[in-house]
Amino acid sequence: MDFIIAFCAADDRISRFRHPVATDRKIEKRAMISVNSRRRGLIVSITRFVQFGKLPADLKKLYEDNVYVDTAMMAATIPGRPAVEVYEAALRAYAEVGYPEEYRLHHQGGSIGYIGRDYKVTARTKEIIRENQAFTWNPSITGMKSEDTMLAT
Repeated sequence: MDFIIAFCAADDRISRFRHPVATDRKIEKRAMISVNSRRRGLIVSITRFVQFGKLPADLKKLYEDNVYVDTAMMAATIPGRPAVEVYEAALRAYAEVGYPEEYRLHHQGGSIGYIGRDYKVTARTKEIIRENQAFTWNPSITGMKSEDTMLAT
């Protein structure tokens, strides 16, 4: 497996940067790491968080809201359907959890393969989702992000 890039942040930097460049700052309570790796040419992306100590209720809700958007996007990733439908599902989900404008602050992800994103889904996306096509959706709400690579099946 080849390492491509890692973004990481601690504490308040998580809310300030969606793609944070690593610094020498020490973690106090919370950290985020996003990694892209390649194997046999194909790329996968993942983002994870760690919390030291008790998870504050507001942060737990933020996480759950963000994962709700991500799961709505995954559920809409259906072979044969227009990829724009995933984008539309994301916008509805953001609104349902009370963050109707957050989608404007970062791209929502898209098809992934031999480059970081073959295309990023937008309101103008024309591509059709294909069977066994890989996608990395990465919705974010300020201070939180969800990102996993999946196959459309």
